[in-house]
Amino acid sequence: MTSNLKTKTLTLLLLIIACGIAVYFGYNQYQKLEGSKALLDQALAEQKKLKEASDQITKFLEEYVSLSSEQAEANTALPVGSPASATALAQIDKLAKSSGLLIGSISIRERNADVKIAENGIDYQDIEMELSGSYPAFRNFLLLTETNLRLMDIQSLSSQAEDENLIKYKLVIRSYYQK
Repeated sequence: MTSNLKTKTLTLLLLIIACGIAVYFGYNQYQKLEGSKALLDQALAEQKKLKEASDQITKFLEEYVSLSSEQAEANTALPVGSPASATALAQIDKLAKSSGLLIGSISIRERNADVKIAENGIDYQDIEMELSGSYPAFRNFLLLTETNLRLMDIQSLSSQAEDENLIKYKLVIRSYYQK
């Protein structure tokens, strides 16, 4: 019986030692698992932040692209660097044609060089022209000029009746641009 008791005690002792070893290594693995879990949670949080940053960058780029198309419109309204005389003349020609006016003569006069304009300031050129047509056509031309995208002002205007349906108009339009 003592041998049976010794065997049982030895078996129990071995079982306790085996459980101790299993708990020791299991706890060690559990700690590694918890550490890995914490690293995974941290990586997921960083991934979420990166996704949010990526979304913000994408939104910013989309806004930039939409604004760059608006820049072309702004450059039409107020050209940068040069007066873009050809564009201004083309716009005036289009406005005159769509109003039913004929352009008799046209000339461009630059501003007085003695007047200093700040760098990146607003400069101008005057476009002198003669138009002929009816009063309603000229009135329509003025309305179209007023609502045109390019910044233009009528500086002077005179008219002379050629016959009862035809009036000759002399005007100076000031066209602006950013220096």
